[in-house]
Amino acid sequence: MLNLKFVGGILIITGTCIGGGLLALPVSACSSGFINSALVMLGIWLVMILGSLYILEMTQWFSKGTNMISISKSVLGKKGEFAVWVIYVILCYSLVCAYISGSGDFFYRILTTFNINISLNLTIILFVTVLTILIYKGVSSIDKLNRFLVVLQLIIFSLLVFLITPHVDLSNLLVRHSRCVGLFASVAMTTFGFSIVIPSLFNYFQGDAKKVRLIIILGSLIPLLCYGLWMFIIIGALPHSTLHAIHQSGAVTSNLANALSQTLNIKSAIKLANIFIPLCVLTPVLGVSLALSDLFVDGLKIQRDKIGKLKICCVTFLPPLFIVLLYPKIFITALSYAGLMVIIQQLILPVIIIWHGRYRKSMSKGYQVFGGKLLLGITFVAGFVLLAVCLLHRE
Repeated sequence: MLNLKFVGGILIITGTCIGGGLLALPVSACSSGFINSALVMLGIWLVMILGSLYILEMTQWFSKGTNMISISKSVLGKKGEFAVWVIYVILCYSLVCAYISGSGDFFYRILTTFNINISLNLTIILFVTVLTILIYKGVSSIDKLNRFLVVLQLIIFSLLVFLITPHVDLSNLLVRHSRCVGLFASVAMTTFGFSIVIPSLFNYFQGDAKKVRLIIILGSLIPLLCYGLWMFIIIGALPHSTLHAIHQSGAVTSNLANALSQTLNIKSAIKLANIFIPLCVLTPVLGVSLALSDLFVDGLKIQRDKIGKLKICCVTFLPPLFIVLLYPKIFITALSYAGLMVIIQQLILPVIIIWHGRYRKSMSKGYQVFGGKLLLGITFVAGFVLLAVCLLHRE
């Protein structure tokens, strides 16, 4: 019998990945080319899986409910705790900012289409209010909603691939560029930055490390395949100049929908895209918001009573809300900055914690990632190489 909770865990990983990346990846890849971008994405997926398994390993050293703040403090001390606070808060706030920006932009366009005249800022505030209610209700409610949204998203995605593929021009896919690979890499890092939900999933599955490991692999493989297909049809169907203009505009969600409508002129595809694009920002923001709220619960020792839940929602959503109200077109910029933080959070930091926990403090127990010190060293170097590429080869 199919275990719905197990499927739900896979879909939380998938939903955290499949989101803004489907909108941002083909747009940011237009300057590096489909072939280069696809190869970079495959390599990033492999190293991100490895980094996530290291995070799983360290999570099961501690009692249920422990998150990265407490883990870093126990292993690295006060300085490590402060570093993790900075990295995780910047990362999660950047992601939440990106998804709030993308959602506000799209829903504002939809409302104006129906002659509902409310401001972009009010649209953003209404969206954040809905998110706040969901986080207040907790992980079980998010899991159930996320299952429905991700399944709907994958069904619509499959239909869009079927409808748009006949319009793909192979000459668009064969164009190769070397510039701006760093921009694409930093966005791609963000799209596989699902490790922020691993402590929450580990707790949700009662400390079953083997089950969570399988969930990590299966849950991230689905978005890898979806991203490859989506980049293929979007870069193949839309001219490079159109994608570049969308990138420069900052309003990625609404302008990508408009470009698909104008270029393809397929009524059924347009209707599906108008449902699919908001789903691309709804599913990841659920996972990221859950991870950020759990981080604050652990780090600030907030109780999950009524007052505590209100405090969690305030610290989770108010700072990114203010940022987006000031900079409403921050979508790709926020994702690219989040990508830099993901490299540190998912590759460099876990190696440091695992090294200290395994070999200096003898904290290791239970599940352990293969490869020993050699693989830890390779992962550490790979993290710094990716960080350098993303910093040095941006627009």
